[in-house]
Amino acid sequence: MNTGCFNYSNLGVYRKIYLALVCISTLFLSAVLISSFVNEGLYEYSFLYLSAFLIGRAIWLCVAVSRRSVQQLYVLALLSILNPLGALLILWIATVSKREASAGAVNT
Repeated sequence: MNTGCFNYSNLGVYRKIYLALVCISTLFLSAVLISSFVNEGLYEYSFLYLSAFLIGRAIWLCVAVSRRSVQQLYVLALLSILNPLGALLILWIATVSKREASAGAVNT
């Protein structure tokens, strides 16, 4: 399968909205965690580790959705199992991406 034609610009509207919400919420949560680490004097490095994990997960999710990597989306859904709504949204995105990939393979 040629995944060169799959990128962010040809995603559907709902997936773009989902990625925008993920990025905005990750930036907000990371800003709160880092500011509580710096300003409040809460010198627990777990805040920084959690912030780095959230930013890394958001980047991984954006890349996986943009490239329509179904296996990576399944792994991300498994990592989001504590958030059932988020896991269901990622699984829905994975099924749509799988349909797009199979339709792209048939057309080429």
